[in-house]
Amino acid sequence: MTGAPLRARIGAWLDRLWYGRPQTPRPPSYTGPPLWLGRLTPTTLLGTHQHQYDGRQTTPNDCAVACTAMLIHQALTLAGHRQVHVPYPALARAMDRAPLYGLGFYRVPFVGALPPGRAAAALRCLARAFVRHGQPRPWRVHLQGRCQADCLARNLRQGYPTMIYGVWPNGMPHTVVVVGYDPAADHWHLLDPGHPAPYTGRPAFRVWSTDALYAWWGRRYFAYQRYTALWLSDIPQALGTRQAETLPTVALLPSA
Repeated sequence: MTGAPLRARIGAWLDRLWYGRPQTPRPPSYTGPPLWLGRLTPTTLLGTHQHQYDGRQTTPNDCAVACTAMLIHQALTLAGHRQVHVPYPALARAMDRAPLYGLGFYRVPFVGALPPGRAAAALRCLARAFVRHGQPRPWRVHLQGRCQADCLARNLRQGYPTMIYGVWPNGMPHTVVVVGYDPAADHWHLLDPGHPAPYTGRPAFRVWSTDALYAWWGRRYFAYQRYTALWLSDIPQALGTRQAETLPTVALLPSA
């Protein structure tokens, strides 16, 4: 009789140890004008959108690959290279070749969201490729669980492209990119690689309240913690003096 309750208590403790407790949804403390990533315009940010259903995907882990492409485009835009485009199929293949990060179960071919460690590893590989080709390091990669809304608002204000991992009510993991926040309306503006659906060829923001964001962001998924975010910081204002077309792309990631 006591075995089942004991196992339940141990299981609940282990859940809290890894996933963390669900957080009470609280809007960020920021109260100024609407925030947009690095003060980029909404039109510019929509131009960095990558839709996972536009026919170019080459991997079942589409949403996280698409979000990683958005982060790269946003970082290059903030660095003054708006004309550089990362080929989506090449990025998808590079993600599959990127060094593993963390435990061995990251080898599992996830459907719906590439695990955060693999995305972080690919972004670090690309940063090293820039350095090998005589460019400044384009960014630092940060991966953290149990974040809060204040972290997202800070990243918007400081110009740190950020993608977050969450889970739909049916248990399917997904990723979106946070690009704006309006404190007056408590609206988060997101670039969702699966929105709009069906795909029309015209990007649009997904808009969530803080309550809706936390409900999605705080659902647990066994591969990562609640409220997981991946972002890029320390983006230089100019990536060297070479012409934009000579900048390294994901094709320069390790082939093995």
